[in-house]
Amino acid sequence: WLACLGGRPMLKKIWAENGVEYVMGMLQHSDNLLHRSLELEAAGGKGARAVEAQATAVAVRAAGGLMWLSSYVGRRKPVSVVEMMVKLLHRRDPRILPYAILGMWCLARDANNRAEAGEMNAIETLTRWAFVIDRAREQQRAREARGDFGGVLRPLLASTRNVDRLMSPSV
Repeated sequence: WLACLGGRPMLKKIWAENGVEYVMGMLQHSDNLLHRSLELEAAGGKGARAVEAQATAVAVRAAGGLMWLSSYVGRRKPVSVVEMMVKLLHRRDPRILPYAILGMWCLARDANNRAEAGEMNAIETLTRWAFVIDRAREQQRAREARGDFGGVLRPLLASTRNVDRLMSPSV
């Protein structure tokens, strides 16, 4: 069966092409759900959080798939894969962050991918995320030094408002 498809390289190419289209569809669906949640919130707020949670769940699944595509299917990726990974980084969602960082690391193995990501301000975004995580860990260490072991890293990163505030250029 593999020989009919041209062997393993051909199979990887088929997986990559179909996977990119599938992940793009998932991200588009997630964006549509986010817009719908904003409309619901503007109209009175009923059901907005449920739709937003569903949008995040879809985006997390898409991020995991995109990370797999970045790590598994060859070195040189289509520009669309780099664009989608940068889009995930710019979403500022702490649940997507691990997938986006690992995916960008996998993409960075190729110089062309690095150049494309640099043109899309991915390096600056990664630097800001590193700053947010470092600052949260410092706060956690300070709390633990005072004897409070409740942890601050997850609550800090879980709050979108805190992430937006810490990632703003003025910080």
